Amino acid sequence: MKISSILGLNARTQLFAYKYNTARGKNIADSKIQTAKALKKTGIAHPRIFRKFRDPDEVLNFDWTKLPDKFALKPSRGLGGAGIIVVKKKLKDGTWLTTQKEKVSVEDLKLHALDVLEGAFSLGNDPDVAFLQEYVGRAKTFRRWAYRGTPDIRIIVFNKVPVMAMLRLPTRESGGRANLHQGA
Repeated sequence: MKISSILGLNARTQLFAYKYNTARGKNIADSKIQTAKALKKTGIAHPRIFRKFRDPDEVLNFDWTKLPDKFALKPSRGLGGAGIIVVKKKLKDGTWLTTQKEKVSVEDLKLHALDVLEGAFSLGNDPDVAFLQEYVGRAKTFRRWAYRGTPDIRIIVFNKVPVMAMLRLPTRESGGRANLHQGA
């Protein structure tokens, strides 16, 4: 195989994503919440979203103490995997332990959600929606290869035909995140 026959991320985006996707399609792909709606509509399994925050009052008035032991707090239109907190365990002192082995409190989560609303992690730093999502974890099969985080498989479909796929594995270098922008 020649090096010139490899389709890199930039070429994929420039030659295919921008050219062949509608503005509506790109909008759905850029929003984790809209993507979840599209997946649900087509019957594709995905982590359940159990709370959305669109304004600061919703963040401040939410009963954070009622959260499950495991969950993820995410920006809808986050960029490069930034702004995602994945919690895997509730501790006896009322705080949680993240997959990055950091303790977070209710106040930490509130402040993070408010940062998301302000656009701290979004495309173009535009105001965003924060949401809480079910924690998926990782299959035992991947534990040998995935450092701390959850791996995923991305499938690229062109004209309704799957044409390529990639396995994203969290690495030590990426801090346990399966995101290419963070070293996975």
